[in-house]
Amino acid sequence: MTAVTPGRQHFHPWHAKAAGLVQGSDGAILAGSGFTVVRDSTGVYTVTLDTAMSSANYAVLSTISGSTQALR
Repeated sequence: MTAVTPGRQHFHPWHAKAAGLVQGSDGAILAGSGFTVVRDSTGVYTVTLDTAMSSANYAVLSTISGSTQALR
């Protein structure tokens, strides 16, 4: 295994291009970079990446945490 310095890591094709924490009530970005969020309606958001991917072969990961409401 070869160590990669942080200054070079962002050139790797599998390096995350966007990451952050979004507030669910209004879509405000609390931390992160590389994307914008618009709250369309309750539970519906549009996320736009600042930089387009080089192909259609990419993955998006989303999680929910700290919810104060029960899921129905």
